[in-house]
Amino acid sequence: MSTRFLHHFFEPRSAAVFGASEKPESLGGLVLGNLQEGGFRGKLWAVNLRGYETVFGVDCVRTVDELPEVPDLAVVCSPIEGVPKLIKKLGKFGVKAALVLSGGVYLDRDEDNKGSIRQRMLQAARESGIRVLGPECMGLIVPGKKLNASYASQPVKAGRVAYLGQSGMLANAMIDWAAGRDVGFSHLITVGDSVDVLLPDLIDYVNQFSPAQAILLHLERVTDAQHFMTSVRDASRNRLVVAIKSGRTPQSDISSMPPTPGIANRDVVFDAAFARAGVVRVNDSDEMLDALETLSRMKPLHGDRLAIVSNGLGPAMLAIDKLISAGGKLAEFSPDTQAALHKSQVDMSKPGENPVDLGGNATPERFVEALQIVTADPNVDAVLVVHAPTRLAPSQVTAQALIDHRKTFKRNLLTSWMGLKEALNARHVCNLAGIPTYTSPEKAVKAFMHMVDYQRVQALLHEIPPSLPFSTSPEIRAECRALIKQAKEQGRQTLTHSETAQVLEAYGIPTATSAYVHSPEEALVVAERFPGPKALKVVHEGNCRPYRYRKHPHKISAGL
Repeated sequence: MSTRFLHHFFEPRSAAVFGASEKPESLGGLVLGNLQEGGFRGKLWAVNLRGYETVFGVDCVRTVDELPEVPDLAVVCSPIEGVPKLIKKLGKFGVKAALVLSGGVYLDRDEDNKGSIRQRMLQAARESGIRVLGPECMGLIVPGKKLNASYASQPVKAGRVAYLGQSGMLANAMIDWAAGRDVGFSHLITVGDSVDVLLPDLIDYVNQFSPAQAILLHLERVTDAQHFMTSVRDASRNRLVVAIKSGRTPQSDISSMPPTPGIANRDVVFDAAFARAGVVRVNDSDEMLDALETLSRMKPLHGDRLAIVSNGLGPAMLAIDKLISAGGKLAEFSPDTQAALHKSQVDMSKPGENPVDLGGNATPERFVEALQIVTADPNVDAVLVVHAPTRLAPSQVTAQALIDHRKTFKRNLLTSWMGLKEALNARHVCNLAGIPTYTSPEKAVKAFMHMVDYQRVQALLHEIPPSLPFSTSPEIRAECRALIKQAKEQGRQTLTHSETAQVLEAYGIPTATSAYVHSPEEALVVAERFPGPKALKVVHEGNCRPYRYRKHPHKISAGL
């Protein structure tokens, strides 16, 4: 669709909550309470057929027609069976935005051949002109606008990260994690099983109107690939976009999409698409939370060179192993930095080299001195501090020393406070100070690589493929048209493998040298024309056009 009327969701001057009551289990009651506690500045009404006078002190009416004026936003928490009719009434009443939190197992049930609830909701939205976000969404939160139209369990702080997802429960977990880390959001929105407003619409809106510096996406499925790719490409030109995609295996894929011809692993397509669109992909929920830690606290990187300062060589080596295996780069200190490290005698192992080992007798003051030297190096883009607790350098005391001197550090700082009991307090004070902190050196390196990957995918985003010096001729085009005409005359809608290869080659797209045979004897004869290793694939022309193979347990690719 588009961003039409979406501002009514995110900047409403008035709202009505349908299905709100004071019962403890009332979804509408939870939403109404969150709107009040969040400090919503606009007019507020409750709507409930039971005819309450008020709900939590908010005036209540029985039906849409009894509302004293047209609300900008309708939050629907009433039973799902009646939602299609309600949407139609809301649209005719003049409401422009309906946020549907209701859901259930009946969404896809077709009643009396009138279509499923989901289909009837979409039809009602189209006929009445109202925009619908949901059903089965958690709601939406815009902390900067004092808007919390959700059933979230706790308030959300305003910040610079926009979270757009398809899972309400994952969003709830994100909210709780962020509260513990003092991380804020500009927008926090889930679409659920949305029938009208889709994720690309929200990406477009946030990209145009949000103060967010980063967008964090959670995807379960993509229904409009073209719109999705356009929206994320546009967004990633202006801000950092990080995505996590579930449904990577056949068992967890709920997209209901048929297998893609020619693609044995659809997830590879997402990898390529994300990279080409300038999106950083993370692979699990731990990475997602660490990415959020990085996004919300670090300044943009200008390179991929990491320096490591630690009070022990062992922890530093773990970080280096992770860095190199992830494709990162260990910074090489400049001569001035090497000389300063030699002179200060803070490095106990190999003075002047990276990592800087402060030794087991390091003090908080030694950490500060080493960081002031290393962060001044123009060959360093970020510094990772790895700390193990000692009597001379307790975790919290050392963390506080870094916080007190942070303005003297000229590069991005990441910290890893190893351990649990002592390390908890150090992580807490770093969280409050806005310094990225991680439970292990490996996680810290992974977070650093998210920022590096962002630089790399941005290069792909702006890359223009070179023009091919190849051009077709009228004769070549005529031959291709003849192939297609022949296929149509034979009643076919697709070309065979060999025909497809001919067309691709005719237009300058190289294909693997191949031959199509019909017997083992033919295969032996043809094989002599191909030097080196060869692959044998079984092609079923009736079921497999043009290229789709599935890996067989015996390493033979069988066409399906």
